[in-house]
Amino acid sequence: MPNYKKIAIKGFLFLTPLYLLIAAYIILDPFKVIFNYSTYQTSGNNPVALNKDFLSVENLINNSPTSYTAFIFGNSRSMFYSAAQWQQFTSAKKTYHFDASSETLYGIYKKVQFLKRNNVQLKHALLVVDSSLLAYTENSKGELFIKDPKISGESYLQFQFIFLKTFLNRDFLINYLDYKFTGNINRYSLVLNNQNITYIQELNEFRYADKDTEILDIDKYYKVHSQIFYTRKNIPDTSAIVLFSKQKEMLNYIKSVFDTDSTEYKIIINPLYNQEYINPTDLNFLRATFGANNVYNLSGINEITASKFHYYEKSHYRPYVAEYILNKIYNPHDTVSMATWDKIHLGI
Repeated sequence: MPNYKKIAIKGFLFLTPLYLLIAAYIILDPFKVIFNYSTYQTSGNNPVALNKDFLSVENLINNSPTSYTAFIFGNSRSMFYSAAQWQQFTSAKKTYHFDASSETLYGIYKKVQFLKRNNVQLKHALLVVDSSLLAYTENSKGELFIKDPKISGESYLQFQFIFLKTFLNRDFLINYLDYKFTGNINRYSLVLNNQNITYIQELNEFRYADKDTEILDIDKYYKVHSQIFYTRKNIPDTSAIVLFSKQKEMLNYIKSVFDTDSTEYKIIINPLYNQEYINPTDLNFLRATFGANNVYNLSGINEITASKFHYYEKSHYRPYVAEYILNKIYNPHDTVSMATWDKIHLGI
């Protein structure tokens, strides 16, 4: 007859390393998803990349959601729209960047629902979108992109398991423990990085200090990164239709909240380096739903997408470009061109 006690002891001893690692994960909380922090993100070097959706939600809760009336929604491209600059064009008193890495329509929809559950009045809204954002109507995957359970309503334990699984990943664990003991960062390891950022907690606003410093030497920057800025097609692509019944339902809900709150809003369709046009069918739906005067289509070939100097890399355009876009939206009679704006800000 088997000795179950002996088997149990052996099993426990065999799994002891795993128990210790789980304990280390809880104590160290490398992704800051277990405990509550007064400050989730800090300026400077942040070796472990955090989930921006979780950061945005938890930081908003810490700073009292009802104290804000203006929100910027979107993916990482939206972070370069300065709250201070936007407020110059609106009557907004207090603005919050409610963005997420690789944000989706699902994410914006859930964030608007979260704000309404918390009795937040949306007096102003800026939605910075593109076809890739508008396409997705389900929760994102992965430790950097999955939504905070407080907005998704999905399992908290399942959410935690994703981060534990990442922590136990051999590559991450080795590099993370090496960093904890030595301070060294392998910038190519899983979700470990050495980016120097500037972060304004009250606004949830990011700036990439290293990039902004590097790009000051504009000729050198674009020479060093020349492989990123590939030659584009003479005739760019048009995105496939992405707005179907589920997407339209979510967008109609967002519009209904805007109507209820008498929200002043603008929707910007991103000017992407690939110069891909948003599908005309999707554009027509956005204009019909939100009003043509509130939807600004900057996709395709135009004065912004024409120049590589407007981009950090192929995914993100620069803050002064976002400022130009805001100026064109809110000062439609201003005849300043992008070329003139370049001379003012770049000297080229």
